[in-house]
Amino acid sequence: ANNAAQIEELELECIDRFGLLPDAATNLFKIALLKLTAGRLGISAIDAGPKGALIKFVQEPRINFDRLLKLVSANPTLYRFSGAQNLSVTQELADAPARFKAIEGFLQHFEDDL
Repeated sequence: ANNAAQIEELELECIDRFGLLPDAATNLFKIALLKLTAGRLGISAIDAGPKGALIKFVQEPRINFDRLLKLVSANPTLYRFSGAQNLSVTQELADAPARFKAIEGFLQHFEDDL
């Protein structure tokens, strides 16, 4: 699948064939959608766990850097630059739904950049 519509179509086809999907399969489709958006923004990796996340940018991301600086400045306890190409997110993310919500929220700040 190369775009969100194709991913969603594949998910619906799986539901049609197999019924309601287990959480692991649903999460797989959510991850695919996040990877699509992240890749278009120039984010090479997102590693999220119970204590937060690490967002890794490519050498020249397509994110509006001024917008990123404003977001970090407005939320210094939540976001912190970690090296030249990494952003640390310090937030309790106890389970998968919390992690998806946090990452989706971060990416939404930059969707206008696409």
